[in-house]
Amino acid sequence: SQMKEDERVLAMVDMYKKSIAQLLLRYGLEKNYIPLTKSVHVERISENAQIFDFTLAAEDLAYLDNWQWQGDVFL
Repeated sequence: SQMKEDERVLAMVDMYKKSIAQLLLRYGLEKNYIPLTKSVHVERISENAQIFDFTLAAEDLAYLDNWQWQGDVFL
């Protein structure tokens, strides 16, 4: 998808040491959204829960605010 190719998003992945999914879950929490996750894979469930040890910088929140979301699938 486009997000996996976006240089700024990839820089966030590197800076925060988190996956794109974790960044988006954290983004949702910081925007007071209720993220709905679904997985039967233990690794992904564990990864999804590891979003409480960081916060996104204001400029990263703003960048994601302006992202051109396409439908319900962000990845």
